[in-house]
Amino acid sequence: MNKFPNNDTRFKKGQSGNPKGRPKKTQNYLNDELIKKGFEPVKRSQVVDCIEILLGLPLSEIIKIAGNPKDTGNKYTALMRITAKELLGKRSGQFLNDLLDRVHGKPTQAINMRTREELPDLSGLSEEDLEALARIYEKLDNPDKL
Repeated sequence: MNKFPNNDTRFKKGQSGNPKGRPKKTQNYLNDELIKKGFEPVKRSQVVDCIEILLGLPLSEIIKIAGNPKDTGNKYTALMRITAKELLGKRSGQFLNDLLDRVHGKPTQAINMRTREELPDLSGLSEEDLEALARIYEKLDNPDKL
């Protein structure tokens, strides 16, 4: 039996093996269709504004915005409705934390690192001052002892 396929099934020189090309992804197709119908993508700044407005509203207003999922007469955007619904859910604390991290970024945490060369000269301190300083450093290392 011949290892190679016969000449009829081989690719012809100068001819593509996939003449129609790679199929378009469904998401790209849907996006193109929605844009043709006049819908526009939401910009990041609009998402941030929406979330910040929702976070400033009273609970009664958030409940009104979340509404009933089957209510087609709700005038609020899907983004506002979904966000409001999540804020009312069981995991609202975690959702709020994730939301703030996403919108404003995680808070920066300063780390103070000193090398031996950067340590202050303590040779001029008295024994009492050195002991007091040692107690302060001990409390800083063990905050539960404060």
